[in-house]
Amino acid sequence: KLSDLDLSKLAAARALIMEELETPLSLASLARRVGLNRTKLAQGFKATYGDSVHAYWRDLRLTHARELLKSGRVSVTEAAFSAGYADISAFTRAFTNKFRVGPKGFKPSTSVKKHLSLLA
Repeated sequence: KLSDLDLSKLAAARALIMEELETPLSLASLARRVGLNRTKLAQGFKATYGDSVHAYWRDLRLTHARELLKSGRVSVTEAAFSAGYADISAFTRAFTNKFRVGPKGFKPSTSVKKHLSLLA
């Protein structure tokens, strides 16, 4: 059972994950920062938000990368780095698993890029 204090600490953990999207956070360090033990953080986060801490963080990073790619202002490599991935292959695999299309599939066509550059 989670107390109101536990729930507020879980919300703080979620906020930290969103604020520090590009920074890898271990479960132990995140738990320390919000004042929970690792087990309570892991189990409470899954019970409250429906995903493990790691899956939640990964999905946020991939969604952030997808939005960057859709904007047409960054390359696949830049989107991967911005999402905290140093290995482009790992990024491409994770991205394709999540969205069922590779990162290049979200890049606007050349005519859309040209239109976006005219608007900027």
